[in-house]
Amino acid sequence: MINYFFFVAEELREIMAVLGFRTVDEMIGRVDKLDMKKAISHWKAKGVDLSRILHQPQRKPGVAIHHCESQNHELDSALDHDLIAASLPSIEHGQPVRLERSIRNVDRTVGAMLSGEVALRHGHAGLPKTPSPSVSPAPPANRSGLSWRGAFRWNW
Repeated sequence: MINYFFFVAEELREIMAVLGFRTVDEMIGRVDKLDMKKAISHWKAKGVDLSRILHQPQRKPGVAIHHCESQNHELDSALDHDLIAASLPSIEHGQPVRLERSIRNVDRTVGAMLSGEVALRHGHAGLPKTPSPSVSPAPPANRSGLSWRGAFRWNW
């Protein structure tokens, strides 16, 4: 396996040298280096228009085209921290817990961290069927964005 990846890396270095790149970072966003003639002339690609995907807009000065700065996703203020703390009796001791919380538009991944906490403590099996934390959005939450169901039960 190690030899395989060694050869893949070596071949990648050779291809990059032919294209004039020293690093993979230099390759990011360089659609001008793609030769699509062979792919487009293939019978399976007949009629496929890749121009919108391969379009390279004008670069604005000072605007990066790849990840070069860290972002603050404000996870410290995520609703899940409250859900985890309130669900601990159920997660740790199997006691029934029923929660009702207001869910706002910025709470796009409600339950993901809670589910991760359950998986961390109970593995793939998750919580026992009963009891498990019951989490309900307080009315009038928009439930259309909350289709994910984790290791706990959503009550709505």
